Amino acid sequence: MNKHTAVYADDASVQVVVAHEDPGHPNWLNTCGHRQGGMCWRWIRASEHPQPHTRVVKLESLRG
Repeated sequence: MNKHTAVYADDASVQVVVAHEDPGHPNWLNTCGHRQGGMCWRWIRASEHPQPHTRVVKLESLRG
């Protein structure tokens, strides 16, 4: 996912969903069967470096 493929919210933020099943969210990243792993965020030539906020939620809460 990058600035061209991400779907932005009205406030210009991006919510990314990492899940083993498609929750119907436009910024879904598939785990490809991995149950655990690391994640890296990069800001190339960015004027700001925002701190990501993460949380674990039930997959069903994302479907709607």
